[in-house]
Amino acid sequence: MMRTLGGYIRDYLDRTGLSQTELSARSNVPRVTINRLVKEKTALPDADTRRKLAKAMGASHVDILVAAGELEPEEVEAAGVQGVAEDVPNSPASRIHKIVDEIVWDDRDADRMVDMLRGLKPRGDM
Repeated sequence: MMRTLGGYIRDYLDRTGLSQTELSARSNVPRVTINRLVKEKTALPDADTRRKLAKAMGASHVDILVAAGELEPEEVEAAGVQGVAEDVPNSPASRIHKIVDEIVWDDRDADRMVDMLRGLKPRGDM
């Protein structure tokens, strides 16, 4: 299946319950741009837009490039890039990443953690 940035953004919006307007406000990317991406009328926006979206979505620019099909996951792994490329210091995501990186996971633990996290409701004030 071909990956698309529009699909990645749609999945994010579905998962978080955010609207395109809310993502626009969080990312400082015009809603019309987000709408064009979601409807796949624009395949790959400029680097500044990708970075703004990545930050607002708690992802990395590399994650966006993989989602858009510009990079293959194997290329990222071969380059040694893992997870979020640049955390905002002391952000909740940064603190969580530090803890998660210290855990020795087995498949069962990882599956339970994923289920727990998916059960959390997004906060509207983030």
